Amino acid sequence: MSIDDILKSIEINAETNKIKYRSFKVNDRIIQVDRWPSIFNPLKGNGIITYELSNCNDGTTIKCTYGPVKLAIYMGLGLMILAFILLLRVMLSISWESFNKKVFTILIILVLPLGLMLLFSYLLLVFNTNQLEDYSKTVLKDLRIIY
Repeated sequence: MSIDDILKSIEINAETNKIKYRSFKVNDRIIQVDRWPSIFNPLKGNGIITYELSNCNDGTTIKCTYGPVKLAIYMGLGLMILAFILLLRVMLSISWESFNKKVFTILIILVLPLGLMLLFSYLLLVFNTNQLEDYSKTVLKDLRIIY
């Protein structure tokens, strides 16, 4: 399938059950798909899928890149940094007699839940990337580029 055939099939196709072709941004040889969650499907992958089309001897090659939204990772890291700043502040303000007991309690209370939040953020990013990958394959199958 040539690049022109792929671009024409995107323009011709109306919305199908799984794909909204009207949300595609088609430039010269780059197709960009913005995908965001909705009220009815909050777990669908959010981010940007970019298809770069190029000609080769055998036909057309497609390079697909995913750009998942990394907001959850940034929020988790920010909360971890905030927790360490608060922990340092509390450690500097307590007396030296009961230092070990209070520091251990503060570590459990502050750092453990925030570490779990950071782990959850990372798993959310992995889930999001897998959702974008599945959707990109669905688009290529719907356009009958791959089977």
